[in-house]
Amino acid sequence: MAWPAIAAAVGVAGLVAQYVGSKKAGKAAKEQSEEEARLEGLVTQEKMRQLGIDERVMYGQTMAGYASGGVQSFAPTLGGEPRVQAGSPSQIISEQQKEFAAERQITQDVGASKVKQSLDRGTALKNQYKWSGYANVASGISGILGRYSAMSG
Repeated sequence: MAWPAIAAAVGVAGLVAQYVGSKKAGKAAKEQSEEEARLEGLVTQEKMRQLGIDERVMYGQTMAGYASGGVQSFAPTLGGEPRVQAGSPSQIISEQQKEFAAERQITQDVGASKVKQSLDRGTALKNQYKWSGYANVASGISGILGRYSAMSG
């Protein structure tokens, strides 16, 4: 009679270990996704900072071009290739501000999307580990009961 009790105790210990392991794996997955999201946020902030610098540099280059070139000048673009611009400095600066605003919005949207995807991935993986742990527990209990039934029957 002692063997079935020992077998059941070993089975229960295994179930507890599987369940605890799945909980730890889920927690680790969630923490990893939060770190990925944090890093993606930092990358996005740096891109936004660099866009601000680029905008100020382009403004200065545009003003310098107009000072030396009169009504028509060569001005840099976000793509890096200069183009001929005609119009008043305020018109050109306004156009550049619109371009940079659009670029900033795209950068923010992409960064936010990457952060959300990372967090969603972590949540999904955590849930996967959790439900896998539950399934392992159910399967283990079924196995213990089946072995106990075979031993006693």
